[in-house]
Formats: sequence, structure tokens, C-alpha cells
Amino acid sequence: MNALFIIPLLLDIPMYIIILAVAGLLLFIAILVLIIFTIKRPRGKHPMRKVLNKNGINELIEALGGRDNILKSSPSGRSRLSIKLANNDLIDSDKLKELGVTSIIIMSEKVIIVFENTAQEVSSSLQESIPQQDEE
Repeated sequence: MNALFIIPLLLDIPMYIIILAVAGLLLFIAILVLIIFTIKRPRGKHPMRKVLNKNGINELIEALGGRDNILKSSPSGRSRLSIKLANNDLIDSDKLKELGVTSIIIMSEKVIIVFENTAQEVSSSLQESIPQQDEE
């Protein structure tokens, strides 16, 4: 019986307004669904999650040439980790990429590895695993 009351109301409204209203509603729903799926992306799938556990830090240390090769590490912002190495030739770039490193910048005095917003966490885990040596 409710539908009978709606039909006369719709007859007075031009058809293009009804179409625009339905299209706007569908667009709103599509944007809302997109926002929800973007916010609730699975946390376990993050590429750096495996580096943040103990085995991942050990793999990162090995990819950087071992504990003896790492002299000092410090975060440089949210996504960059600056590392001073004894020998830059011992870096395993392929292994670093497998661990989720976005890019590797090798300089004469230090190496900068770029993560996705997890440099601070990786740096603190790395510093817990390796005692830092002071610069001379």
C-alpha cells in the first residue's frame, strides 16, 4: 500500500531528476565502499611485517653483510634508514628487495635503504639486535 502513495509523487517529478538522484546515490555508495576497503586493508600482508619480527631482522642483518659489517644505523624520517657499513660490497640488494625494501641508495660513507613508513621500527629493532659502535 505504501508503493501506491509513492507513485503519484514520482509522476510530478521530472524523469531526469529521478535519474540524477539514483546515479548520485550509486556514486555515493561506490565511493563509500572504496573508502572502507582502503581503510580496512589486511594488516598481515604489509611487506615490512616480516622484517619487524626477529627472523626478519636477522635476514636484514645478513643482507647488509652481517653484524660485523654494520657500524651504525639511524632513521632518517619515516621511510628512510641510514646505515654506516664497514664494507658496502657485502650488500645483497636482491635479498633486501625480497624483504620489502623499496630502494637502496649506496654512497661512499653510508647506505640509505627506503621502507614504507617503517624505518623507525626497523631501526629500533636493528639497534636492539646489534650494539652500535661510536664513530671515530
